[in-house]
Amino acid sequence: MQPAWARSFEPPSVCPLETQHNINSLIDIYLYTNQIEFLEPIPDAIRWLNETKMQNGQWPRFVELGTGKPLYYDRGRIRVHSVVELHIERETGYGYEVDLSEPLKKTVERFNEVQQLKSIAY
Repeated sequence: MQPAWARSFEPPSVCPLETQHNINSLIDIYLYTNQIEFLEPIPDAIRWLNETKMQNGQWPRFVELGTGKPLYYDRGRIRVHSVVELHIERETGYGYEVDLSEPLKKTVERFNEVQQLKSIAY
């Protein structure tokens, strides 16, 4: 259960897009089970997502473990420093940088709504 290499351009890392999806999964599980512990990690996950947003307004596909730096890998597991250094098929054919603004906004709104429902229920 540790991050590991997948395809040659998918390094061991943490991923903002998957984190955003996982938050929604935790909300779904909470709504199904009514077990509060599923909501507990969400504020930290949202904070982390906000911290990983890059200066260009995008989120990296992969974030390096321990440093929080964006990771970009080209053919042959060659690490480069930005998306513009990648071969064209990696630069355009793979979402190394994504805009999570709207999905994250909707996820935060959904979490806040669930928090309000939770308050009413107790």
